[in-house]
Amino acid sequence: MKVLIAEDDNTTSEMLTATLRKWGYEPVPVDDGDKALNVLHMASRPPIVLLDWNMPVKNGLEVLQAIRFDKDLKNTYVIMLTSIGNTDSVAEAIKAGANDYVIKPYESPDLHLRLMKAQRFIEKLVN
Repeated sequence: MKVLIAEDDNTTSEMLTATLRKWGYEPVPVDDGDKALNVLHMASRPPIVLLDWNMPVKNGLEVLQAIRFDKDLKNTYVIMLTSIGNTDSVAEAIKAGANDYVIKPYESPDLHLRLMKAQRFIEKLVN
């Protein structure tokens, strides 16, 4: 299953890409919010998004809001994966439509479980 990685830090993006491949996912890395939205408007768009908050052009919250505003993307499963961990930010992202929120630095087993949960959600929609 494809997973969009919207992360502007190259090291983090490369680590996520390698980890997701090891877990059997097909990562699609981008480094800014506009590129993330462009990928999501492709015919073969990833159904799951790992979305950093702090990115150039459009930040993660702006991307999340654009996803939730677009009826074609309504079933996209969005996991905010960010170093912003204060309660207000978590609440803001969840209210804006994030399905999940993971604070960096994250534990790999925790992220893997959340991706499996996202995959089950997507598979139920398709079947």
